[in-house]
Formats: sequence, C-alpha cells, structure tokens
Amino acid sequence: MSLVRRVLDRGGDPPKGLVTMFPWADLTNGSGSFESNEHRVLLSRDGLSRSALAYAGGRDLKTPLVSPLHGSFSDFPPTLIAVGTDDCLLDDARNVSDRMRAAGVDVTLIEIAGGFHGFILLPAPESKEARREMSLFVAQALNDL
Repeated sequence: MSLVRRVLDRGGDPPKGLVTMFPWADLTNGSGSFESNEHRVLLSRDGLSRSALAYAGGRDLKTPLVSPLHGSFSDFPPTLIAVGTDDCLLDDARNVSDRMRAAGVDVTLIEIAGGFHGFILLPAPESKEARREMSLFVAQALNDL
C-alpha cells in the first residue's frame, strides 16, 4: 500500500489491482486485535513496535508512507485483502478495508477463521481457497488490461 501511495503521489498510474495479505497498515500498533490475539500470534507487539521505529527511520509513525491507514485511498485500484481472524493485524486489515470502501474503492476483504499471521503459506484447505480467490482477482485485473 505504501508503494502504491508513493507511485500515485508522484503522478504515476495506479496498478490494475492490489493484493495484500495480513497488512501492517498502522505502525502505531494501536488496534484491538493486538490484545485479543496476543496469545495466538507469531508476532509480538513489542517486537513490531521496535520494527516500526526502525522502518520509520525517525519519521512520524502516522505518516501515510509509513502507516498507510492514515492516508487517502480515494485513488487506489481495486484491492483484495486477506487476513486470518487470529492475526494481530486483523484490525489493520478491517480498518483499511473500511477506509477504502468509504473512499469508493472496490475492495474485497477475505477473513479466514482461525488463520494466524502467515497462514496463507500452509497447505490447509482455507489457505488454498484464499490463494484461489487471489489468483482469480489477479486474473481479472490482468484481463482488464
């Protein structure tokens, strides 16, 4: 999302579509899913907070290029977001989806029940279905070229 935001801010053409999996869209780590999924996740809030500061390089964590949730989505392309319900980034995905929808973006949010951060890489039926939906989304975007 940060790359798309940067391209658009520099006057570039938007991609035909965007697929993002378990997006870390608010590097302030203020969402409730950090607490609700803390005991189930591979990621820790403390570790992500340190990573956020390193990534930001001294910039404010609410800067849209650092935390896309705090920017505009009005000019974003159709977007598919996949996330698991046991991921600490679940609320980031939901919040981005809500903000995109409010901005008029054609956005699809796939929530996989019980999915944790990185679930998509496992050979589970739910992961396979999510990958199939992503493939269809990309194929549709490419067919619209």
